[in-house]
Amino acid sequence: SLFISPWKDAETIGALADAIQQGNEDWESLLYMANLHFCSPLWFVRLRADGLLPLLPNDLQTYLQHLHQANLERNETFQFAIKEIYSKLEDLEIPAILLKGGATLCDNLYEDQGARMMADLDLLVKPQHAERVRNLLLELGYEEQPDCFTGFLGYFNTYTPHHLPRQLKPGTPVAVEIHFQTALGQAGRVMQTDLSWKHQEIITWEGLNPSVLIPTYRLLHNTVHSPVQDKMFITSILSLRDLAEFTYLVRRYESDINWREWLEKGSNQGLDREFRGYLTLAHRLMGMPFPKDVPRIHFVSVHVTRISSAGNNKANYLSGCDSPPENARERIEAVAIRIFIILYYRLKNPAWVWQNLCYKEGIRNIPIRIFYLFKFFVKRTHLKKTFNINNLLSKSKKAIFLLKKPNLP
Repeated sequence: SLFISPWKDAETIGALADAIQQGNEDWESLLYMANLHFCSPLWFVRLRADGLLPLLPNDLQTYLQHLHQANLERNETFQFAIKEIYSKLEDLEIPAILLKGGATLCDNLYEDQGARMMADLDLLVKPQHAERVRNLLLELGYEEQPDCFTGFLGYFNTYTPHHLPRQLKPGTPVAVEIHFQTALGQAGRVMQTDLSWKHQEIITWEGLNPSVLIPTYRLLHNTVHSPVQDKMFITSILSLRDLAEFTYLVRRYESDINWREWLEKGSNQGLDREFRGYLTLAHRLMGMPFPKDVPRIHFVSVHVTRISSAGNNKANYLSGCDSPPENARERIEAVAIRIFIILYYRLKNPAWVWQNLCYKEGIRNIPIRIFYLFKFFVKRTHLKKTFNINNLLSKSKKAIFLLKKPNLP
């Protein structure tokens, strides 16, 4: 996390250099983690900027350099797509806001266009323009990908689409999602679409004038997207790519961010612990200064420990890692963390489903939520998984076995 963070002083860089020169780094594991989190090009950029790259093994330097160059060329294709689409939208006088990765390419957030790995371009348009923009992309040679919502376990197509089916440009890595709502469910209630349109700004880029969210709302969108919308907070999964982007946004726009508004938007929707936990992770893992306008509350520490420990293979060895900790105390802690992670997810998942189920307004939500909540847990066998005694016994036996310090190969 410190490797990819922009918040490093000379002392921290010196400590990282000393750690590398001691020769104790497990480069294979670090590279695996960087690739898993889509952070390898950013890792290369930060190593080069911090003067640490020459300290790495030569083959790793070469690998990271080639990967960064490949991602730079890939992002150039995305930039060309932005120019092509936005020039057409300006001709048609259709307003659109670039979200997430597309915005970082236009404002050069990382000061290196090969640093961020892109999955697709997210384009927010007004509902009355969505079909026109869809037809525009089809005219530009894009092709729709069917069943774009099947991956969202817990959402139901009748009530939840917030973007049109993803469109892919054949022969290129470019995919585009036309959003008519900024986000889903509880995240969408934080990032309300009408407020997104009120809190946009126009920037100048490559002779065009694309719109992006103002810094506070870009930070809000980053905070709710993975942890809340994709339920990564309750599954104890952390995207280092997204967390790094959070810190880069703060680094670039620190004086423009309204931290009180940021926290209030989350707290008003029952997401106080998620917001504080995410901010604390950025502070503890990446050295980002803790904002003065956000009061510290100690109860988030348990969630910070839960999420950061879940990212450690040793804490996950009950799920198949072949190298449990050697120290008995560490093994006990790892088992306790793993059990807590499982229990926390099982307890929080019903509430998450209830909060993120649909978009019907007012009292019409109630019968729909009850029906689909029942359907979600019964039809999708979540109740059976939750109360699967045989599975719980199996996990318990495995935990007891591993706590005896086994001599695994």
